[in-house]
Amino acid sequence: MLSCAIAIHCDRGHHAVAETLERQFAGQAIDLKLGLACLRLYTALFTLTGDEEHHARREFYRAAVGSLEDEHHQHAVALR
Repeated sequence: MLSCAIAIHCDRGHHAVAETLERQFAGQAIDLKLGLACLRLYTALFTLTGDEEHHARREFYRAAVGSLEDEHHQHAVALR
């Protein structure tokens, strides 16, 4: 549900609201959907602002998504 809220606020250009949501829940576990939504958020923010903090957050989520996608792929292969 959090990933949907972040994505919707991104779609509507409400980046500050989406960032506030991400910051409130950043300490919790990240699943693939949340990681993708946050990657999208920080890619948009970095593109708009060029801010290095947004770049760092984007890179964090890029790495997290890559790791989660690898885990998902390995799990899918193991089930075959």
